[in-house]
Amino acid sequence: MKRVTKLTLCVFFVLILFFAGCSSKANEGDLDKKIYNLETSFKETYQLWVDMKNMGEIKNKEYPKDLRKVATDFKIIGDKAKLSSYQKLLSEEDKMIYETYRQLSPEIKELARTIEKSSFEQAKTQYELILEKEEGVKE
Repeated sequence: MKRVTKLTLCVFFVLILFFAGCSSKANEGDLDKKIYNLETSFKETYQLWVDMKNMGEIKNKEYPKDLRKVATDFKIIGDKAKLSSYQKLLSEEDKMIYETYRQLSPEIKELARTIEKSSFEQAKTQYELILEKEEGVKE
């Protein structure tokens, strides 16, 4: 009977070690997945931003709405990138890119408001300022 109890305890102990090891690997996988999701979200939002710049249909009623979405998404992505769990895993270049677009998000939202007011000359000026700041990141 003692032998069965010792064997049961050993099996139980081994299972605890096994599951403890799996949970740490799961946490590493979670971080990798979070980074992947952050990068994917940024790429999708950036692609929408690029498509909008290329189409330039600012008189379309959906354009300001899409601008707001881009601005909101850039802010959310930039805020997440500032969290310590992300900071450890992001390159300095990625941190700079996410922060730049986070900082541009209020200007993009303001651009949407200006377009809604049909102040297209002012919108053009705002847009050019955004592009200048964006170019600074690309260099």
